[in-house]
Amino acid sequence: MMYFSYHPNFEKQFDKLKKKYPSLQKDFDVFCLALEVNPKWYPPNTVQVDWLGENVFLPFFKARKFPLTCMRLANSGLRIVYAYDSENDQLEFVEFIEIYHKNNQDNHNIELIKEHYTGVTDLGS
Repeated sequence: MMYFSYHPNFEKQFDKLKKKYPSLQKDFDVFCLALEVNPKWYPPNTVQVDWLGENVFLPFFKARKFPLTCMRLANSGLRIVYAYDSENDQLEFVEFIEIYHKNNQDNHNIELIKEHYTGVTDLGS
């Protein structure tokens, strides 16, 4: 079973983007369904975030170029950064960290990840 949680930073960014792009909620729901099937997706659509340091134990992924119904967002550079934790086949956790447009932010916030996830080994705790 897949469980989703949301970092406060993600919620703030998502609400801001949702005001600008009303169909984003529907597109995000479809994205979550796709994550339930394959949380790591496949390159080049999803890449694992590297260079986080030795104290960050969870794998982090950045999704890009995923289907969007909003034509203004389609192929626009929207990015979603999330952590994935699967200790067993029965329980899987995804925590969404960031959602941003690449025109507004160059890259994911490495400091945010390091600050909040150093030493974290289970999102379900």
